[in-house]
Amino acid sequence: MISSDNQKLCLIKRQLSPARLSTYEKYTNNLDEAIQLYWWNIQISSALFECISICEVLIRNTISQALIELHGENWAMNKTFQASLADKTRKSLQEAINGVQSTDQVIAKLSFFFWQQFFTKRFDHQLWQGRLAKYFPNLMMPTLPEARKAIFDDLEKIRWLRNRIAHHEPIFNKDIENSYQIIQQLIAYQSPSIACQMNDWQRVEVLLQSSPIQLIQPKETL
Repeated sequence: MISSDNQKLCLIKRQLSPARLSTYEKYTNNLDEAIQLYWWNIQISSALFECISICEVLIRNTISQALIELHGENWAMNKTFQASLADKTRKSLQEAINGVQSTDQVIAKLSFFFWQQFFTKRFDHQLWQGRLAKYFPNLMMPTLPEARKAIFDDLEKIRWLRNRIAHHEPIFNKDIENSYQIIQQLIAYQSPSIACQMNDWQRVEVLLQSSPIQLIQPKETL
C-alpha cells in the first residue's frame, strides 16, 4: 500500500511533470529529495536573477552614457549611429524605436544580447577608444581589446545563465558561486559601491549554505 506521503509526492511529480523533475531525480535517486532540490533551484535562480538584473541595468546605462558622449542624448535615433551597427543589431534597435518617444524608452525595450554586442571588436575604436577606462575604471587589462573581450566573455556567461533561469531550467549543478562572482566582478569594474551594496543584500551565499542535498558531484562552470 502506498503511503499518504508517497501519494502526495507522486501527485506533485505529475503536476510539475515527470519530464521537468527527471534531472532532479537522476541526481538524487529519491523523489522526495528531487522535489526539495527543485524548490531550492527556484530559490537560487530567483536570487541570482536579482543580481543579474542589477548588472543588466548598470551595463546598459554605462553603454548609454558612452553613446551619449559620441552621438548625443538621442543616440538611438541618430542615423550615423544606426549605420555603424551590424544588421541584426540595427534591426533590433529599429524594432525597439517603433512607437516610442524617447531614448530612455528605447533602452528599456532592448535585449541583453543587444547590449552585449557593444563589446565586440567593431566597437574597439568606434566607441571604447579613450572611454573604456573611464566607464570601467577597475578593469585592469594591458590592452583595450583584452579588456573589451573580458567584458564580452563575462556578459556571455551571464546571458547564458539569465536565459536558463528565464526558461526555468536547472542550475543547481552549475558552479553557482563562480557565477555570482562573475556578476559581482562585472559590476565592480564599473561601480565598487554598487557591488558592495549588492553583496550586502544578495541571497545567493545564504542559499548556497542551505542546499537540501550535498552537491558532491563535480559542478559545471559557465
